[in-house]
Amino acid sequence: MKVRDAERVFNETLGTGRWRGRAEIEAFFGDFEMIEPGLVPLAEWRPDGETVADQKDSYHTMIGGVARKR
Repeated sequence: MKVRDAERVFNETLGTGRWRGRAEIEAFFGDFEMIEPGLVPLAEWRPDGETVADQKDSYHTMIGGVARKR
């Protein structure tokens, strides 16, 4: 499985780390209101609309979101 292999390589080269699923990441936001576009691949948070040249290998590796306290 690619995710387990990537996690293993990450830990062997950088020390510690662990892949988290979408639900686990969403839980960090708690009751905060997610701002559009929500929890998405980091490349989709580029406000100027430009894209990174080579995203094919890393596009789904990291996701992020922004939320605000109500």
